[in-house]
This record gives sequence, structure tokens and C-alpha cells, in this order.
Amino acid sequence: MAEGAFVLFMLAMIFGFVIVLRWQSLRSKHSHHKRSGEDTDRVDRELSELRERVKTLERIVTDDRYRLEREFDNLETPARRSG
Repeated sequence: MAEGAFVLFMLAMIFGFVIVLRWQSLRSKHSHHKRSGEDTDRVDRELSELRERVKTLERIVTDDRYRLEREFDNLETPARRSG
């Protein structure tokens, strides 16, 4: 009877150990996915901000007044060199 109880005790210990390891593994994976989601949100925000900056720069560069000022600058530059 003592041998049977010992074997049962050892099986319960092994089973418990396996359950604890599995639980820790799943918990670890879950926290990693949570961080990945936070990283994804951060990257999405940064991408959105960069898109807005590009739109602003496109508006500036395609603005007629900006182009006109650049043309004036280009006309003045050779005059300064020759003078």
C-alpha cells in the first residue's frame, strides 16, 4: 500500500509540475502578444504622423506661391554670381 501511495504521490507531483510549466508558458506568450499589440499601436501612430507630415510637405512643394518664390530665388542666384 505504501508503494502505491508513493507512486500516486509522484504522479501527482509530475502532473502538477507539468501544469505549472504549461501555465507559465501560456502566461509568457500572452504577455509577449500584449506587448506586440502595444508596439503595433505605437507604429501605427507613428505611421499616421509621418503620413500627415508628408501631406503637409506635398502641399508646400506643390503650392504655387512656393514655386514662384523658388523661381525668384533661382533668378536672383545667377545675378549675384555675375555681380
